[in-house]
Amino acid sequence: MTAILLFGATQSPPSSYMLRELRDVAQPDPVSWWPQTLGWQILLLVLLLYLGYRLYLKGIFWWRNRYRQEAITALLSLSAEDPHWPTQMMKIIKIVMVYLEPKNASLYGAPLLDQMGRYHAKAHLANDESFQQWLKCLEDPHAARPEFSAVRQGLSQWLSGHQLPEARHGSA
Repeated sequence: MTAILLFGATQSPPSSYMLRELRDVAQPDPVSWWPQTLGWQILLLVLLLYLGYRLYLKGIFWWRNRYRQEAITALLSLSAEDPHWPTQMMKIIKIVMVYLEPKNASLYGAPLLDQMGRYHAKAHLANDESFQQWLKCLEDPHAARPEFSAVRQGLSQWLSGHQLPEARHGSA
């Protein structure tokens, strides 16, 4: 509307004779993302090798410690309403202990808690009243049961933080 008022005439679109002289603009060659100099290529190769090595180490760490997450998941799946939860917890811990060292298969009771304490520097399971009561209710079904959540939480913390004694000394 303003074009009509300013010039006094309506404008028409350009006709084909005006467009015949138009030429397309030439597109420049695409820029390569690959480094052009040898130094950058070597740096990229070293970076990729380092990243591959770190991923390999992370995979080895995950593979060696997958049993922890599986055991924690099994513990968390237990319910306080299940009358056999003390026995189920003992089975989970025994499987982990035998996985760590096959000689742990014969341990039970206080020796088992002592051995678990050797694997975790901060855990004093043998002195914990909940764990003592847990062992008693395993031996005597009529004994008072410990608090379910305290035993489960203590075992989960032990599973998360335990180390074999030689691994603890080797990393220091």
